[in-house]
Amino acid sequence: MKKRYIFILALAFFSACNETETISVKTQSNVNLSSAITVKETPNAEQPKSSFEKLISAQNSANEKQKWIAPNYKGLQLGKANEDDIIKIFGEPKSQGHPFDEEVSRNDEWMFHYENINDFDWRTEFLFDIRSKILKEVWLSPNYERPLTIEKAIEIYGNEYLVRSIENLCSSKKLTKVEYPFLIVYPQKGMFFWIREENYVDTIFYAAKCR
Repeated sequence: MKKRYIFILALAFFSACNETETISVKTQSNVNLSSAITVKETPNAEQPKSSFEKLISAQNSANEKQKWIAPNYKGLQLGKANEDDIIKIFGEPKSQGHPFDEEVSRNDEWMFHYENINDFDWRTEFLFDIRSKILKEVWLSPNYERPLTIEKAIEIYGNEYLVRSIENLCSSKKLTKVEYPFLIVYPQKGMFFWIREENYVDTIFYAAKCR
């Protein structure tokens, strides 16, 4: 009877040891698995740049030194050409009147309105002084049904641009974060783009002077 009792105790002891060893092995297995998962983890992928960030990073600091040059638009020298010169080249306008501006009275200015002239799709407007008749600005408004993207505009007009807020067209103050609408400015071409929220060109302006 005593031998049988001793045998049962020994059997219970070995069973307990085996169970402890199994638990130990399982625990070790879990640790290794966790380590394996940690090794397989990869850092977050770099987020692609937005269109605005690409514009900012592509600016050339040399463009900051460029001076505004009065442009020549289709044979019309801004700052010198007059009302009669416009009509000679483009004919009678479709309509005309004072330019509309919600913030500033522009009763001293007059504007000719044309549509689909000179291979430009949609609206072209010529702004001149009502007294001297001298051409001050040309406004080109792309067709909303066939919008002009920023990328396409830069492909056409080149990379010598500055990015500015609408309040700082002629300023050296840089625009560092997106604030719609904003401007893409070409001082040596005497022109700038008005960019709306969809990152399309709303209007292209040619101007005799930086305003």
